[in-house]
Amino acid sequence: SFLCLGLLFLSTIVLPTFAELYQSFSSRLPFTTEMVFTLSKLFPYVFLISMIFLFVGFRIRRKAFFQHFLSRIPLVSTYYRYRYTQYLSLQLSSFIVAGVPMLSSFSLLEQVTPWPKLASCLSSMKQKLMEGSTLSTVISENYECLLPVFSQTVVLGEETGRLGEMLSQLATTSEEWLTERIEKWMTYLEPMLTLSIGIIMGVVVISLFLPMFGLIEAVQ
Repeated sequence: SFLCLGLLFLSTIVLPTFAELYQSFSSRLPFTTEMVFTLSKLFPYVFLISMIFLFVGFRIRRKAFFQHFLSRIPLVSTYYRYRYTQYLSLQLSSFIVAGVPMLSSFSLLEQVTPWPKLASCLSSMKQKLMEGSTLSTVISENYECLLPVFSQTVVLGEETGRLGEMLSQLATTSEEWLTERIEKWMTYLEPMLTLSIGIIMGVVVISLFLPMFGLIEAVQ
């Protein structure tokens, strides 16, 4: 955000002033300076289009086709698998502890889940449960949107008779895993963004002062 705001300030206020100044001179500008001036004219439009895309993406973030597109992005798909696992584990454990029948639990979750892809998986699971399959069998066939540990937890929970308790523990653990992974990604993202800001600002500043060095040499 700071990088975009800084570039927007440069492209709309600082760079046009320097461009008018250098146009009054007859000397040819360096290639990097001309490139910076050209990009500065395009950046406000790029910034506006990006804001429109972000706004539209925020509005349609719950749509099935948009989530299908996001699920093809490696890091985002991993995030969704953790989030689906945490959500389904927490909700199922609550229903099991409360004594709600499994089919009723899946029907309710299918209606209230905020993710269309997970709702589709729940619908498929409910249909197989109605056909007589066990929960462990159903989960093992439909875990592509969930973490593999979910099916393992269901199998162990059914064998030990502590399915609700184990799913509740999995919900807590998967949320901790997700938090740790997000913090890990952020530790990589922060220095990369900082380096990008430094490189872009450095190129802009050097490009602005290069013509001045040429004018000084011409005067001497």
